[in-house]
Amino acid sequence: MANNNWKRPVYFTTTTPEENFIGLDKYLVSEGFAMRLMPVAIASEGDVSGPISDVEGTYNNIINKFTWGNIANSKYLDPDSYRYISMYAGTIFGETAQNLLAMGKNNEAKKLVVNAYENMPKRPYLMSEVFSYSSLVDAMYKTGEAEKANEIVKRNLKFLRENMAYYMNIAETKPNLEFRNMRFGLAAIQNYQRVLTDAKQQDLLKEVNQIFETYRPLFEAANN
Repeated sequence: MANNNWKRPVYFTTTTPEENFIGLDKYLVSEGFAMRLMPVAIASEGDVSGPISDVEGTYNNIINKFTWGNIANSKYLDPDSYRYISMYAGTIFGETAQNLLAMGKNNEAKKLVVNAYENMPKRPYLMSEVFSYSSLVDAMYKTGEAEKANEIVKRNLKFLRENMAYYMNIAETKPNLEFRNMRFGLAAIQNYQRVLTDAKQQDLLKEVNQIFETYRPLFEAANN
């Protein structure tokens, strides 16, 4: 970095573990898939728990620069391709849309969630993905894209219901095998309860509440 002299930008990928930031957290600004190292501290020590987002820069990258290939329509995605969809839905699209809404940029947030709907697969692959989608569908409801949000929630709840039943069957003989996925599933249930309550989507809320009741003992055990 000393020899670079800021003539060219220095970046960390978003998948870089925090322990590898080597104390540079407060100098990093997220631009989507990468975090740019700045020559001055963006935040004071202890003010943030991670890099600050360049919301407008990330929005511009998503709308005008990022390309998603055939991920939305491909008949087959290998595990190395679909394991990142959680990040796309929750961080790249969902978090950016929420930040835009907080800034009062509703038109930009609406354009962003439509972009997500058009470019992301029309089926879930992982329980972590179902969990991560909650911030994006919440932004869809808030920007008037309820039909698109409902479509995503319906398929995610179907995936959640079927896979939680599968994990519970496995847990009868191997309690810890799918523990991580079950935790994602339980957290997703609570997230969708909150989002659907705020969006006043009563039919879908009834469905997720039924799933909650099925696994109420697990929630009670976790809180004891």
